[in-house]
Amino acid sequence: MKRVPLSRGELRELAVWVEQACGIAIGPDKGYLVQSRLGPLVEEAGCRSYHEFLQQVASGRLASMRDRIVDALTTNETSWFREPDSWLRFEKHVLPLLRERFGPRLRAWSAACSSGQEPYSLVMLMAERSRRGLDEGLRVEVLASDLSPSALFVARSGRYAEFAARRGLSGRREAILHRYFEREGRFFVIRPEVRGRVRFKMHNLLDPVPWVGRLHLVMLRNVMIYFSPAVKEAVLRRLTGSMPAGAILWLGGSETLFGLSAPLAPLPGVRGFYEVKR
Repeated sequence: MKRVPLSRGELRELAVWVEQACGIAIGPDKGYLVQSRLGPLVEEAGCRSYHEFLQQVASGRLASMRDRIVDALTTNETSWFREPDSWLRFEKHVLPLLRERFGPRLRAWSAACSSGQEPYSLVMLMAERSRRGLDEGLRVEVLASDLSPSALFVARSGRYAEFAARRGLSGRREAILHRYFEREGRFFVIRPEVRGRVRFKMHNLLDPVPWVGRLHLVMLRNVMIYFSPAVKEAVLRRLTGSMPAGAILWLGGSETLFGLSAPLAPLPGVRGFYEVKR
């Protein structure tokens, strides 16, 4: 079947719609990516152009396509303990600091958690530390959210194909795979005692924070690289509004807050972590 063509004007129109819907910025060089991911949806809807497709989505005639568009354009690249050096800095420097500042009851939010590897990694890290007799009395409530329905389905089920299950769990972390997963044929399933430690919600970062109460740690890793500066600032305002002074924002290895206006400052000597300043 011949693919529906995508004009430059339609790409610009689509880029505006997507940024308003979920904050993701689509550049003028992304035409092939957009066409490869959304083309099947346009054809399924029986539309002759992307403009017609978007008009029908906006009018409500194709309202059910909204989540599928966002889902198709979302990058769900992740792994267990992604960027291991950052996890080591968290364990060595940030976790003790959070306990010192806020006591033994902490709340952590994995925002844009994709298919769940990040929040489950946090739970497994805490379990491993407990096995070594560390963090006596410490309890971390782990919250997680994403706007992709398909990613959240995998996260909630805790069921991963072998390749996904093993990504990040080699070397010194390989024992974690055997300790916290059960083998079911070609799949690895996270044990109930770990899965039950994470609360998942569908959430768009452009919307108000979905959790009631203060957040001591927000993991917003490898997400803001997809946002424009204006969207980044809007997201940061929402997040920091739910974080007390001294709370920590954890970014991805390639991300900074340079040039952005937010009540945050780099945590001295700990790359990738920022503390809320009031």
